[in-house]
Amino acid sequence: MKFNFKDCYASYEDGILVIGNSLIERKISLENGIPASCYVLNKKTGYKFEAKEGKKNVMFSVPGFDFASSRVSVYASTDDRGGFSNEALTVEVHFEKENQAVYANFRVYPDCAYISSSLSLGGVFGYGIETKVCEEEYEGYTKRYDECIECVGMNEEHVKVTEVEFYDFTDVRNNAVRKRERLAFFNSYLNADTYKGQMFILDAYTKKNALVLVKESPSAFSRLYDSEYDMRYDIYEGAHLKGYGADFSGKQLFTPDIFLYYSTVGVAENADEAAQSYKKYYRLEWKEGDNGTFIMSNTWGDGNGDSRVCHEFACREADMGKKLGVDIIQLDDGWQSGLTKNSQLIENNSEALWGSGYHNSRGDFWEPAKHKFPEGFKKTSDYIVSKGAHFGLWFSPDFENDYENVDKDIEVLVGHFEKYNVTFFKIDGVNITSKKMETNLVKLVETVNKRCGGKVNFDFDITGNQKRWGYLVNKHFGNLFLENRYAKHANYYPFATLRQIWLLSEFLPSQRFQVEVLNRKLKNEVYNSEDSLAPINYTQDYIFATAMFACPLIWMEMTGLDKEDAAAISKIAKIHKKIKKDMAHLTVTPIGEEPFGTNFTGFTALDENGNGYALLFRDYTSKSTYTFKKVLPKGAVLEYMYSNFDAVAENVGGDIRFKASAQRSFVLVKVK
Repeated sequence: MKFNFKDCYASYEDGILVIGNSLIERKISLENGIPASCYVLNKKTGYKFEAKEGKKNVMFSVPGFDFASSRVSVYASTDDRGGFSNEALTVEVHFEKENQAVYANFRVYPDCAYISSSLSLGGVFGYGIETKVCEEEYEGYTKRYDECIECVGMNEEHVKVTEVEFYDFTDVRNNAVRKRERLAFFNSYLNADTYKGQMFILDAYTKKNALVLVKESPSAFSRLYDSEYDMRYDIYEGAHLKGYGADFSGKQLFTPDIFLYYSTVGVAENADEAAQSYKKYYRLEWKEGDNGTFIMSNTWGDGNGDSRVCHEFACREADMGKKLGVDIIQLDDGWQSGLTKNSQLIENNSEALWGSGYHNSRGDFWEPAKHKFPEGFKKTSDYIVSKGAHFGLWFSPDFENDYENVDKDIEVLVGHFEKYNVTFFKIDGVNITSKKMETNLVKLVETVNKRCGGKVNFDFDITGNQKRWGYLVNKHFGNLFLENRYAKHANYYPFATLRQIWLLSEFLPSQRFQVEVLNRKLKNEVYNSEDSLAPINYTQDYIFATAMFACPLIWMEMTGLDKEDAAAISKIAKIHKKIKKDMAHLTVTPIGEEPFGTNFTGFTALDENGNGYALLFRDYTSKSTYTFKKVLPKGAVLEYMYSNFDAVAENVGGDIRFKASAQRSFVLVKVK
């Protein structure tokens, strides 16, 4: 079998599968039915990641199934996940024995140094099934590991491991990323190190080659059946990822639509290149990002909940949204006939619902509340669209009995699209505690997308104290609603929100995140009057700029802005409209100092030729000048676009020299 797509290729002959493109190649042995990694090749440097002494690494294990002597069949095609991803070459390998089947799917994009893989099962599996393994059939292979979803050979003594964990449940976290660098340790009695996280960059720095392993799972808080470690590097056995995310106790029935946690393998010359190239891979997975960024409004940030939501209120917000340049007007919880625990109108909070029970409580739960929208949403939607914006709604799928009401939820969303032209849905209240729940939630998104002709967009809330997909699982589905911060609780600080994006953008594309922009004058009295980092001390356009390289979320009742701050948002939003389409193909990189409110920080957003933008901040610091080291091509020219105070940025041999006349100031420049 031979199959080609652009620079991607796959071949299968004499039990050997080869998958690759112009940057990466992977050779996999399927001899005797055993999936084993022979090598992963960095085609740019010619370096091979392989085990010692020519051994092959058994790539994955499944409880209750011995791969040896299984029947193998291989199929190749192209796939774009129903339009959610860019088109990729895919290879599906079936391993079959009697009434059991294991399906491995490999995916590679053109001109991208990553290959991902996934596993699904058909039949009964588990630790309660006795398997008789003939060890002779595994001669020439490295050790088989329990709960292994990926294994790659590597036999370098000097390896710096960058261990990265991404955190959601941002309602109580100001640190979305934990990054730790460790030097792998080996001696005569300890030849392996273990690590916790989701992304691991194994940098063989003396050889100028790095291997990237990504466990595409939720964050530690949300992982199902979490393992004691996520990655293990053994100088003799290679590096492997651990953790299925599924229950294998006793005997369990699996269907092919249930997937274990995915894994991704990549190559680079060093850790910095690995982080940059992973963002490129991520963007290929998430095709919606090709449309660029957008500005959405949502009134929930002012803290009035559902108390003001009605047709007239939505129309007033749409009027202001047009003045400010908002692309989407979204109504949060409170538009519907049923009430949730968030409602400020409910009399008996013990009867309030959250996450489940919606359909059983009342048949019209998800219909527009008649006392708020007497004519339904048609009039409201038409008015919002007449103001040049899209119409969006908040929605919470009903997770009762593993989302057994998924078909009803699908009809709700499709119905609102067809009747009211609702094209953006915020998905909230999700709690994924089983694989069946995950499968049904995937069904919801994919079915709605298909029936609506790909015209519906989703943004997934990852803020709450519930198990959610987070940053890496099903990353091809929509945007991520990053965090809730409220002036009324005095927990919103511009630098802290900026810091979340700064931390995440080292490894993930910031364009996928919706980032809140609050009214700086709202509830100013609840902050300490001597708090120099409180929102009131910043200009409104500075607060908008903190979200400039993401998707700004106008997290307020826009009608509550005074004329000065409304004008400031309107002015900088016009600049955002000039760059939002460009953001589709730019890589955002954090530069300067980690934001703590008292220093210089910023971002570049550049294409492969070094063209794009730079966004620079001087926060609450007495220093007026700062040099961002080695962040641009030496010959790049900087062109001023916007600043809130007098500021100058110049390129000096690839460094940006930044001078700002005032504290809490910023500048946006074009790089060309």
